[in-house]
Amino acid sequence: ALQAEALAWLAERAPEIPLPRVVPAADGRPAAATADAEGSRRWVRLLTYIPGTVLAEANPQTPEMLEELGGFLGRLDLALSGFTHPAARDSDLAWNPALALEVISRHLDAIADPGRRDLVEHFVRIADATLAPILHRLRSGVIHNDANDYNVLVGPPAPAGGPRPRQIVGLLDFGDMLHAWIACEPAVAISYAMLGQADPLAAAARVTAWYHRAHPLTEPEVE
Repeated sequence: ALQAEALAWLAERAPEIPLPRVVPAADGRPAAATADAEGSRRWVRLLTYIPGTVLAEANPQTPEMLEELGGFLGRLDLALSGFTHPAARDSDLAWNPALALEVISRHLDAIADPGRRDLVEHFVRIADATLAPILHRLRSGVIHNDANDYNVLVGPPAPAGGPRPRQIVGLLDFGDMLHAWIACEPAVAISYAMLGQADPLAAAARVTAWYHRAHPLTEPEVE
């Protein structure tokens, strides 16, 4: 229900953003109940198809594509401003950024190599020390929360010398969306955009800068 209502909200307020659309069931509802082979009740829904290539398989991933990604997510979050739903505050979601340090700390013993475990503990301490003083200054809202390189779709390669770079043509999988710190939206995208880049920080800066153009970040969020 959260995903269906969010997609309907976005379709109404930002129809120009290419996203899957919910196709209503025969009774007009966004999903229909059915039984699986074991007789268990399942909810089924139909979404429109968006043609494209996942960002992970786009080669090369140009700086312009990363800028497009940042701008796309900024426009998405701007359109989501004001959207609420009770399920968006699901505290049990494994990918809830607010639980990250707790979850990582809980599983540190699973890292057998002491050196690698020390490395993770080091960054947990840094994250905790950085976040604690500014958490109360971070804006929150409903975000997609999973703009990884297999959920972002890009269009066909642009012609050589063409006026526009290869476009971001869609975003899939709203299954991890929740009410979280808005800064986590570009942060998730950045963590994937940096993979395989010769200059990871430059890639991160491009995503951030173009997100900021569409949906300005505050100083604490940048920090």
